[in-house]
Amino acid sequence: MTAAFEVRRRSASTVGLVLLLAWALAWGVSADAQAYQAPSSKAPSTAPPKSGAGGGYGKQGGKKSGKAWVAPPRNDVKKKAAGKYGGANKSPWKGKSGKPGPKYSSSKPSPFAALEASAKPQGAATPTLPPPWTVAKPKRLVMVTPRSIQVEGGAVVAAENSIVRALEVCGPGSTIVLDAGDYRPFSIGFSKEDPNNARTRGGAPGQPIVVAARGAVRIHGGAFGHCIRIAQQVPNGYVTFRGIALHGATQSAIRLERGSTHVGFRFEDCPIDGGYDHAARQGLASNLGIDAYGVIDFAYVGTKQPVAIAHLRNGDGIRLANTQGDVVIERVVGERLGGAFVRITAASTDGPPGLGLVVLRHCVARDVGLNPDANHKSAYAYTITGRHFGTIALDRCEYRSGFDAALLGLTQPGVAYGLGAVQVTDGVDHARTETLVVYGCDFQAAPETGAAPLVSIGGVHMLRIEGKSTFVAGRSGLALDLDPRAVDAAGGLRSTANGLTRIAQDTVLKGASRVRGVDVKLEQLANYGAR
Repeated sequence: MTAAFEVRRRSASTVGLVLLLAWALAWGVSADAQAYQAPSSKAPSTAPPKSGAGGGYGKQGGKKSGKAWVAPPRNDVKKKAAGKYGGANKSPWKGKSGKPGPKYSSSKPSPFAALEASAKPQGAATPTLPPPWTVAKPKRLVMVTPRSIQVEGGAVVAAENSIVRALEVCGPGSTIVLDAGDYRPFSIGFSKEDPNNARTRGGAPGQPIVVAARGAVRIHGGAFGHCIRIAQQVPNGYVTFRGIALHGATQSAIRLERGSTHVGFRFEDCPIDGGYDHAARQGLASNLGIDAYGVIDFAYVGTKQPVAIAHLRNGDGIRLANTQGDVVIERVVGERLGGAFVRITAASTDGPPGLGLVVLRHCVARDVGLNPDANHKSAYAYTITGRHFGTIALDRCEYRSGFDAALLGLTQPGVAYGLGAVQVTDGVDHARTETLVVYGCDFQAAPETGAAPLVSIGGVHMLRIEGKSTFVAGRSGLALDLDPRAVDAAGGLRSTANGLTRIAQDTVLKGASRVRGVDVKLEQLANYGAR
């Protein structure tokens, strides 16, 4: 019994020693594996490790480590005596708590050392710069020639499109002075990178960027199609242009893109010339003068003297679509235009209803609607199509047609060219214009011109004709036509009936007046349509 027992005891001791050596070898391998763990991308923490995150109490974090912080005892790992093999977890990667285990050091060279070194950044990362249009720009004075800019008296720098570069370095309240010369067309507010496009935020309320000419400055549209084109892909506003002549645009001299709202743009003393001679029937294929959509606080004015929009082959002088705020057109002369002088529209297919106060003050239309493709009878001078929920005012405006002998031969003998002075309809939406005021206006057509009633108004909620206005009919013989009927078998009204209508008794009518197709006298129109 004793001998058998002794054999069994020695066999068990041998097996135990083998198991102990196998366990020790496995622990060493796991420690080295943890030492080769990929480094974290996070910055090293300066805070002490949390309780439960470390291993046992050996050289790697126990009381004999010599560090100021001493790891607290863990309650999820059985504590062993401090020593060479104290306190390892069963898993080399995670403790029982589920948190990552400790990263042990090893004196053995890592087979991944070279790869790890090559992966480390070799220098400080270059910060990503914000787009130039989002960076605040200071108030500056910039001197510009057609091919250079000079900021605040600094060095003169060459620029492919100098107006664009000047706009991009300026902030609210800045002034850009243009020396005399011909400048390239440009755009504002498109997101694309283009030497002809300024990615700028523009000015601010009360602090516009002013782009002012010093001498004769001209922008020729040419192949670009537009002289000045404004979009809102990069939101911008509050820019004033002063004394810049715009010439020969095949699409539009000034365009504010559709689908956006444009705030605070002002054009002072900026004449527009399309370069087409209607009398000679030759010249540039110019189209629109101003094509402005969704504008707020917009102005096109002559300050020192009237400013002209002239010699456009096909299109309107000024087209205002779906205005969203106040507009002032003042001291402007539109002459020899293919389309209307001023056209105001707000169709639902184009966007929201028109809003704001639109004032045309001291404006003159001479010989318009001369598009040769429409037999020189393409449009009324002042054309308004409804759905405008605000007030439109014609303040001391004029219309003249047929007084230039050079144009009388545009149509065959006995057939008048041009249509008339004013036409107002409710448009395709059949929504009335809220208020129309005609104050102190003088509309006259020569006997040879005017193929339609001089003034034709329907689809207005409140109509006021005041201030001793004068209407002189041309060839049509009809000076004022209210609620005109359609020319068809049914004979219905062309537009929704006018609402409250007040016509001052000192209004001068030289020609017939008619309401819903019936001739009437001026005294019968004192409060016509009150309801």
